[in-house]
Amino acid sequence: MDASLLTSSSFWEKSQSTLGFPDLLDHVLFQTSGSTGFPKSVALSKEALLTSAAAVN
Repeated sequence: MDASLLTSSSFWEKSQSTLGFPDLLDHVLFQTSGSTGFPKSVALSKEALLTSAAAVN
């Protein structure tokens, strides 16, 4: 996913499944280095993303 999609109103208004996983409806996947140095994906809900952004701004 391109980060610029986060600024699109359609991203926030529509329910979307992440990579075809219905359990991750309305989640965004972030790649981290993980504690072992190997990449890991972390799922964050849209609600959690907005809450985090509001706490910083």
